Amino acid sequence: TEDSIPDAVIVEGARVASSVDPNSSTLEHRTSIGWYERIRWDYSVRFRQRGYFRLGPARVDSGDIFGLFDSRKRVDTTDAVLVYPRVVPLSDMGIPGGRPLGEVSGGLKIFQDPSRPAGAREYEAGDPLGAIDWKATAKSRSLWVRTFDPSANVTVMLAVSVETSPQHWRGYSSVRLERAITAAASLASHCMESGYSLGLISNGVPMVTDRPAELRPSRSRPQLRAVLETLATLQPITLSPMAAHMENRMGRFPVGATVVLVTAYFDRDLAGVLARLRARGHPAAVVYLGGDPAPPVPAGVALFDIAEQMAGLDDHAGEGGPA
Repeated sequence: TEDSIPDAVIVEGARVASSVDPNSSTLEHRTSIGWYERIRWDYSVRFRQRGYFRLGPARVDSGDIFGLFDSRKRVDTTDAVLVYPRVVPLSDMGIPGGRPLGEVSGGLKIFQDPSRPAGAREYEAGDPLGAIDWKATAKSRSLWVRTFDPSANVTVMLAVSVETSPQHWRGYSSVRLERAITAAASLASHCMESGYSLGLISNGVPMVTDRPAELRPSRSRPQLRAVLETLATLQPITLSPMAAHMENRMGRFPVGATVVLVTAYFDRDLAGVLARLRARGHPAAVVYLGGDPAPPVPAGVALFDIAEQMAGLDDHAGEGGPA
């Protein structure tokens, strides 16, 4: 028997040969078998990377002991395996677990609930105009803004960029892309565990669709599974830069939703989009994994440069990748 398997699959203790099919190998078995006899082979299987993988089809060759007759059959039945992205604690990525997205300068918390006012403070560049406290401003004759307590009733839009360089059409860094996917999956898991309503957008295209990934916010139990499945199948194929994609989608974001951008590449266009999101009343944060120094972000936007921490996680991941 010859069973086609993807190169990403590690079958322990098996006889695996090269295949004429690209990105595939052949799992081989040779044995003798009697009438009405059944033989079963069990293997431990690991996967080198996230993704959607098909196992099969198989080809079976048989004959009699004297070599007088032979028979050949192709078994077109296939199985599929979906390998989720790696999920790690936020503290391992250098993001404080107690305050997932920390606080921006001036004490304005990233996660805030307009229904829970906490006071007022002086206006700082980058504060949304909708947060201005006009009564306090009139009394003090200087601009003041309202502050709010953090709340578990929070909506988070996770924006995942598949760009790793200025010219995305020239190629990409698979290492940085996988680090971004791992970071996004870990943030998604934390948000759902915290009871947040979570949505997802990306300029990458999943394997099973022909359009960029997008999931509307939800705090239902199946949402995390949907997010991880989308991230598992996300390809480095983009129809537009992330800045343009976010610009086109920002009108659909729920009012007051926190936008968390996970990216290995950051430029002025993305900075401009984040500034406009802040002006619309969206708290924002950047989780950066690029090879260059962390870029300047607009006032009021939190920045987490976790490239070094993610490189350390790669060093300790061990051979085989996701299980």
